[in-house]
Amino acid sequence: MRKVIALAILLAMLPPILTGCRAVPPKYNKYSDTFFGTFDAPVQLIAYTKSEQEFNSYFAAAGARFQELHRLYDIYNNYPGLNNIKTINDNAGEKPVKVDKEIIDLVLFAKEWYAKVGGTNIALGPVLKIWHDYRLAGNDDPTEAKLPPMADLQAAARYTDLDKVIVDPAAGTVFLAERQMRLDVGAVAKGYAAEIVARELEMMGLKSGIINAGGNVRVLGEPLDGVRK
Repeated sequence: MRKVIALAILLAMLPPILTGCRAVPPKYNKYSDTFFGTFDAPVQLIAYTKSEQEFNSYFAAAGARFQELHRLYDIYNNYPGLNNIKTINDNAGEKPVKVDKEIIDLVLFAKEWYAKVGGTNIALGPVLKIWHDYRLAGNDDPTEAKLPPMADLQAAARYTDLDKVIVDPAAGTVFLAERQMRLDVGAVAKGYAAEIVARELEMMGLKSGIINAGGNVRVLGEPLDGVRK
């Protein structure tokens, strides 16, 4: 009788043991949504999550973070109680500006990679501002649209030396050494922000997704649709 009882107990235990060995993955669903109002571009989040509620939490976090980074990297607008890229530009040639770590990191990143491979110079603000102003004027009155004078562009180009963008990580400050200097981070800010948000969503627990910030795409993990790897 004891052998029969022991055998019955063993048989009862077998199904969960075998099920555990199969390691059935949890079911994930694909969700997608888009928000606007940051970096002059739509930002889309696509993610595989176990529920829509879970996706919505990641989407809300991404939207809020992109808003914060947009304000920090903005060159056109002031925000109460916030020093941003515009604040640095407004104090060019006058004094260093204490800013958040996200600005320090972005400026150092841009300086490092410009020194390594050339390409994007975030100190081209004086030149880009001229193009920006002429573009707006042309949009307002197409009959008067024209190219900016080469002499003006050449004069502005004298104030685009990235080595004169002085960063003090210990003090948390950025200083533009000449009054005519201006930063313009438009070429790098969206992609850099997408990288920041992607890493933070991964820390929150997101395993699979895509952030598309105006064509700057960051992939997280692999698709969890049970088909692709």
